[in-house]
Amino acid sequence: MNKEIMQNKDFERLKQIGIEQIKKDTKLDFARIADILEKRFEKFDYVRAKGFINILEKEYRLDLSEWLEEYHLSNPLKNQEEDAQEIQEEYCKQLKQKKQVFIGIGIGIICFVAFVCFYLLKNNASQYTQETIAYQTSNNTNHLESSQSTHDASIQTSLETSQDKPSILETQTKTESPKNTKISQNSFIKKNISELGSPIFENLMITQESILSLEFGRAIWVGTIELKSKKKVAWTQEKYQFLLDKDMLFYIAYGSFSLSLDHEEKKYKTYHPIFLLYTQEGGLKQLTKDEYLFVNGGLEW
Repeated sequence: MNKEIMQNKDFERLKQIGIEQIKKDTKLDFARIADILEKRFEKFDYVRAKGFINILEKEYRLDLSEWLEEYHLSNPLKNQEEDAQEIQEEYCKQLKQKKQVFIGIGIGIICFVAFVCFYLLKNNASQYTQETIAYQTSNNTNHLESSQSTHDASIQTSLETSQDKPSILETQTKTESPKNTKISQNSFIKKNISELGSPIFENLMITQESILSLEFGRAIWVGTIELKSKKKVAWTQEKYQFLLDKDMLFYIAYGSFSLSLDHEEKKYKTYHPIFLLYTQEGGLKQLTKDEYLFVNGGLEW
């Protein structure tokens, strides 16, 4: 056996400290200290031997690695088996730690995905709620404005009854100043009024006996303006019937309804107002808001 290993100076210093002092400093068993100092390697398995040596090295700041080398040389076959077992145990320990890390990462990813989904769902729900509130507010505002217009237009009224037409409130309208509504008159000014708008029913012959019917799901404000006399009339009800014997404008405050004329029918489904124009020359047409304002002299009502 190598003499340098046998005569290690740090090990000699350990022997000089003595069993009694070592026992007092490290609390190791008396017999174990004696076995280490006498190098009775057969008394230890490798794990215990390494543990005791580490304690002594830390306590006295010694390098006792040569003692462990002698331990290996004393019984190579046994030490190889112990080393293999130690390596396997260390590998299992590392594998367990890696599994714990991967499990932690997986849980973290799942939590992150769940948070993102919750955040997106919450934002979509919030946006939907805001849009619903905005729509309801706008709808309520339009309804209030329409009701106010109806009230103003019905200050001086007389009640008429007719078998062919529903009861109406006629209004002797006052002269109003045009609202500050910007319309592009250049595209309309060279046209005849009957040329404006888009036909609702193509090639439908309308006579003075033709009746225009409007049907809503609830009471909706509708106003009419006779083009010749500028007479305005307004109602708020679910069903309407108009005899098309005069040229007139129609202002329908809510665009979800069924329109029928001489057995022809068209359904509208929108939350915006609908503007109609009837003339004997051009028939029944749907106007844009700018066209309606142009025909009505810049006034909405």
